[in-house]
Amino acid sequence: MMDTTKTWNQLIYDTHQVISNDKFMEDIVTPIVLIHSNFSSAMSALLADHFTTNKVGSDKWKELFSSAYEFQIKYDNCYDSTIEAMGLLDLKAVSERDPASDNLLNIFMNFKGFKALQAHRIAHVLWNQNRKDSARLIQSRCSDVFAVDIHPAAVIGGIITSIN
Repeated sequence: MMDTTKTWNQLIYDTHQVISNDKFMEDIVTPIVLIHSNFSSAMSALLADHFTTNKVGSDKWKELFSSAYEFQIKYDNCYDSTIEAMGLLDLKAVSERDPASDNLLNIFMNFKGFKALQAHRIAHVLWNQNRKDSARLIQSRCSDVFAVDIHPAAVIGGIITSIN
């Protein structure tokens, strides 16, 4: 398994690079990435901002998302990775495979497919904790916000290390 700390550190580095190239971005990216101590905190806040409605505020969404990241919960029984580790693996995979990605910050902030996948991973953990109504709420809101609809019970795989 890859070192997920390295990917988080690369995201921080890329964020500083963006700021040094364009000062306009500083007030935008600082609350999205730099004020957070880890991926799960940053992702919870970013998704919460996207999911906010006049009925369910950002703080409530952040509380729900953070609850799925608590205690280093595994994404699924068939994977030995937490949803935070899976999210960082997703971030790295997109950066390696998508020609439109020029840095990790761009993916984190702007790729709705990546954000939809992270929302799904959270919903999947909640589904497995028998919090099905919360999981379905995330699925529904994700469909509204990102136009991506993945059932919370679906298992989306990790990295294939070798094929013989």
